[in-house]
Amino acid sequence: MGIIIDNILKNPRIQRLLYYTSADALDKPDLDDDQKLSLLEHNIKIVPKITVDNVEYNYLLISFNNFI
Repeated sequence: MGIIIDNILKNPRIQRLLYYTSADALDKPDLDDDQKLSLLEHNIKIVPKITVDNVEYNYLLISFNNFI
């Protein structure tokens, strides 16, 4: 899981899309360290593994709420 989080935190475009809620999120400035940390507290959630037929799968859950 750490690899996925590391890659998200290295990608300014994904960070801006997660952090800013307006339609022009990609035009906003890159996040500072405090804003990146807030992503881990508010926008990125680590949940239990999905198991189907006794097999654990890797997954990425993407959910949008009122995204423009």
